[in-house]
Amino acid sequence: MASSSGEVLELTAEGIVKRFGDFVALDNVNLDLRAGEVLGVVGQNGSGKSTLMKVLIGAQKPDAGRIQLRGRPFSPKNPHDAESHGISMVYQDGALVPDLKVYQYVYLGREVTRGTILHSRGMRDKTSELLENLKIPCSSDDFIRDLSPATQRMVSIAKASLGMITGENKSDERIIILDEPTAQLSSTERSIVFDKVREWKKRVSFVIISHLLQELIEISDRMTVIRDGKNVGTLDLHEKSVSAAELHKLIMGRERRDIVVRRNASLTKVLEVELAKQGVFDVSFSLGEGEIVGFYGTIGSGVRELGMALIGSLRIDRGVLKKGGKSLGGSIAARVRMGIGYLTGDHASQLNIEWSVQRNISLSNWDKILTRFLKLAMIDSRKERQLAEEYMKLTNIAPPNPDAICMSLSGGNKQKVILARWLAKEPDILVLDNPTAGVDVGTREEFYRLLANSAASGKSFILISEDLDELSTLCSKLHLMKDGKIVRSLASAALENLGDEDIRQIIKGL
Repeated sequence: MASSSGEVLELTAEGIVKRFGDFVALDNVNLDLRAGEVLGVVGQNGSGKSTLMKVLIGAQKPDAGRIQLRGRPFSPKNPHDAESHGISMVYQDGALVPDLKVYQYVYLGREVTRGTILHSRGMRDKTSELLENLKIPCSSDDFIRDLSPATQRMVSIAKASLGMITGENKSDERIIILDEPTAQLSSTERSIVFDKVREWKKRVSFVIISHLLQELIEISDRMTVIRDGKNVGTLDLHEKSVSAAELHKLIMGRERRDIVVRRNASLTKVLEVELAKQGVFDVSFSLGEGEIVGFYGTIGSGVRELGMALIGSLRIDRGVLKKGGKSLGGSIAARVRMGIGYLTGDHASQLNIEWSVQRNISLSNWDKILTRFLKLAMIDSRKERQLAEEYMKLTNIAPPNPDAICMSLSGGNKQKVILARWLAKEPDILVLDNPTAGVDVGTREEFYRLLANSAASGKSFILISEDLDELSTLCSKLHLMKDGKIVRSLASAALENLGDEDIRQIIKGL
């Protein structure tokens, strides 16, 4: 089958409708994928992007519409059936199996056997070849549970890419759908992934969902925009260039809103840091009341390990951490009791997806909802409901139902649940590690507004991020880290006058 321009179409979806009860998730949505292209798909969290991808691979059954694969009717029974026809998907919240070794996970569902015996050596060798090709920093014999979130994400992509890398089933695997493939990845890791996408697209077609607009513009041939379950349009980036600001307007239906952040550092120091871990980091800095201090660093800079040390989840070799002039204990519990919180963009590690929104917000906030009966402490359901409703409203969680199970929420709303929990906890200092990974542009605006308002009220933040626009928007000071040390610090005046590219050039020159 060919498009109106004569190009071969790998996959088409026409008039797709998907309902969940009275809610219409997809309303007559169309999508087409050309051979050998990268199609970007953008929209807010909950706009229907992931639901559409699940329809394409048979994980959800459409209520109306039709799909064609290479010109023939296609109705996959399930994801395994779709994979047998050459379509594989890496989910945003991909469920890895923590107790498997890397090679076992990569070959899960397509194990190689010799007779009735697993050919472990062959699978291990092929996986090692795959990891080396993708430059993934782990061994085929490593357990999934021991890998960092970033490395786990790359292993998921490797699993979907297995046939193309090793030369197995080349003709079968021709479409890969990547849902937020670079969330939780460093800039270096993102570059590796997208370099491989550019290399593979000579014989593979890709659909990529991402909220990193500039990144997606650079990798995509065309982009499809979905808003509220409907098509807004498809842009051919070879015919006309588009900016991130223009794409933001198509996604949101309005211009980007400016975020006003108080830039001046407070004279009142709430945190003084002098920490070192041999071979990882050796830093000293301070944090003022109502201040947002940023940290940026690539792989090996020690910036993420610093965040873990600040909250007490990584043991240090030497140093002092003082809050309000008082030295803090080394455990996570001690840090939380002293008013320090930690929020990461990896919501899988901080959220119980089988619990309700209300119960997840209550976690870490038992002191606000417990009541005593005789010598027993019991949850006061009225207080728990009031707490959930207050902070759901503050963070604009959708749907606004405290009883909604977190598994059913979009990635952005899962992230809001974690933020709501910490805002309810009311820590004086919150360490943020890539907090908007996988979050749409509208949710980012709300997130930034909440941080700015909290900072204005006297709360302080340490923001570790791979997003330079995020850092320059929010921070009163930005520390650049390399090889475990702060090698350059940019004050508020410099941040206001420097653009993202200026900061990148500074980093390259370090």
